[in-house]
Amino acid sequence: MKIALSSPLLPAAFLLIVLTAAVHAGAEDTSLDISHHDLTVTLRPDKHRLDGFDRITFEAAEKGRYYLYLGDFFEVRKARLDGRRIDLKRIEIDYPDEDGGNGLDPEAIEHPDNRVMFELPPVDPGEHILEIEYRGEVYDTLKVPEGSRSGIPSETNGLVDTSGTYLGGWRTGWYPDGLDVLARFSIRVTTPPGYESVTEGKLVRVERGKKEMVSDWEVSYPTQHITLMAANYVVRHREVDGITLMAYFFPSERDLIDTYLDASAEYLSLYNKLIGPYPFSKFAVVENFFPSGFGMPSYTLLGRRIVRMPFIVKTSLGHEVVHNWWGNSVYPDYEAGNWCEGLATYYADYRYESQKSDSAAAVYRQDILIDYATHVSDTTDVPLSSFRSREDPVTGVVGYGKCTMVFHMLRNEIGEEKFYRAMRNFYRNNRFKVVNWEAIESASEEVCSRTLDAFFNQWVFRSGAPLLTLNEVVLEEAAGGEPGYVLRVEIGNEGGFVLPHVPVEITLDAVTRRIDVAVTGETAAFDWRLDERPLSLAVDPDFDIFRKLDPAEIPVTISRALADAAVVVLPSLASPEKTAAYRELAERLAGDEETRVVLDSDLTPDSLMARAVFILGLKSENVAWRWIEAPPEVVFEDARIEVGGAAYTEPGHAAFAAFDNTLDPGRTVCAIGGNSAGAIKKAGYKVIYYGKYSYVTFLDGNKQVAGVIPPPPGPLVFTFDAAESGANGVE
Repeated sequence: MKIALSSPLLPAAFLLIVLTAAVHAGAEDTSLDISHHDLTVTLRPDKHRLDGFDRITFEAAEKGRYYLYLGDFFEVRKARLDGRRIDLKRIEIDYPDEDGGNGLDPEAIEHPDNRVMFELPPVDPGEHILEIEYRGEVYDTLKVPEGSRSGIPSETNGLVDTSGTYLGGWRTGWYPDGLDVLARFSIRVTTPPGYESVTEGKLVRVERGKKEMVSDWEVSYPTQHITLMAANYVVRHREVDGITLMAYFFPSERDLIDTYLDASAEYLSLYNKLIGPYPFSKFAVVENFFPSGFGMPSYTLLGRRIVRMPFIVKTSLGHEVVHNWWGNSVYPDYEAGNWCEGLATYYADYRYESQKSDSAAAVYRQDILIDYATHVSDTTDVPLSSFRSREDPVTGVVGYGKCTMVFHMLRNEIGEEKFYRAMRNFYRNNRFKVVNWEAIESASEEVCSRTLDAFFNQWVFRSGAPLLTLNEVVLEEAAGGEPGYVLRVEIGNEGGFVLPHVPVEITLDAVTRRIDVAVTGETAAFDWRLDERPLSLAVDPDFDIFRKLDPAEIPVTISRALADAAVVVLPSLASPEKTAAYRELAERLAGDEETRVVLDSDLTPDSLMARAVFILGLKSENVAWRWIEAPPEVVFEDARIEVGGAAYTEPGHAAFAAFDNTLDPGRTVCAIGGNSAGAIKKAGYKVIYYGKYSYVTFLDGNKQVAGVIPPPPGPLVFTFDAAESGANGVE
């Protein structure tokens, strides 16, 4: 169960998924139930070649035909079954037609298209030994992921090269395997001198000779889809509390090794206390030769473009460390919903914000709800029980964001101490097992001694979110001459969700009262007696409930433009150097088929409506500015950019700014401008990584200032007029 890094600022990474497709007609045929792989692999990077031998121990439950799978990079050279030479019969896999014509749901099947299936001769019940010698040239060059706006090659089915080796367990299929099999491994890897290998488990022996290196790895726990990396690494390690911390970095980044080892030690100490004993004997940080953010049991794989980013050590590394508990030792049942991404995010990214302050945690939750409102519609929404991996913005928001919110709400439902006790029990009882949401529910019910069916059915097994409204607010002086006031409030609840804990804040002159109310139907009315006149009232002001935001609650951010069908407007009046830089940026932004790139001189005002607008260039460079009205705080003049209350006039300055399109209210304009061609080249492509902000400024490609322009108080906030009492209707 290999886990992809979740940081929204990183290129989308694949998640390794178990193939669930049936094969040809023999329903009683099955893949091998493998208990152990004894693998010997020789890598020849100069020839892009892998020579492999696998001694497989498997159990046949009954007499019949059994199958195994191998990547199509490879050819089987010899095979023996229980010491007897055999021929493996190649079988075509009957994947479903696009319309599901063979009775299978094509959307439920995720697999690489390079898998070959082999049939063994019939075997009797019992344990058997299968030996396979195979060889292949593995050279699937790096590609830009489909639909990517980054333009960065970060995807491959497998690569053996002098620059580095990447062999993904499922994506490459670099060793023979069954389907959905948890097995143990012994792996011997032979490489050229200095070409260090790393994989799961424990490094039990390494011989560094003049002609070759030999590394022996032992994986003593049941796992699947092992990934093998190798490159000319600088390797360091240290022992911390019985765990071997390791770093595999390229020589150019060797100065980062101590920073990563120190941070890894701190994260391991934190999660040992919070969850339970670390499940492996080592943790390694491995630098990848292409952009990535992958987490595997006992190590993480971070791309060269990533490791120098300062936020990686502070957030994303911790996310990968905690995945060793959630996802890489307690395995999610993907068919029943991948819970581990949200739980890892809750324990890492969200936890780090909550430790800063309550307000930072509230902003994090607000960002999740903004993303949900921006990217997810009623027609595209899916329940958490259907989430497998992040494939697009919708699945990312649901599987990471909503899931994080659900764990936050579960903690509020059963209490903080019981929540963390339940998760510790969940970890202790399910190590190296495949478990689903029901196991989390059972662990939670055990500590609070009550059923939580309603909670999990509502938040995990159905899609959607409630929409809260403030229907009526009435403030009256107390009757009969009594001092004080009576406050009557009616809250609306669209969507059919039962909400037993809706926070309401009433702000008085010297104190703020927080009250949790139950809103279990379409509306709920409440009366409160107050000793003094309130200043304001707010429903769910800290975004503790996963809910639909009213449009008035959503600030204008870059992500609104990125999520919409868009038109990218090229400038016709910029210098040749800047024009070339803007054209390169436009090509990156046009990563999906719904985005159009047009020259400003070909525009009409109608062209700037019904979709998001990206204006590339300053006002003196792009004709589109004659129709686009920017707010006063956004200035894109010649050699003068002004956003966030500050001016930027250096040649290296560039900026992004998002604001409402006055030609088409509800649509977004994102202006991207720079004072030089170099500034545009260094900063422009980064727009896809800063969606949460309204504006961002750069100097020579380095972020200077980023911020969000908050919207005015939304419809769930009511401010009382100090001069009046009586009925206050809320539109």
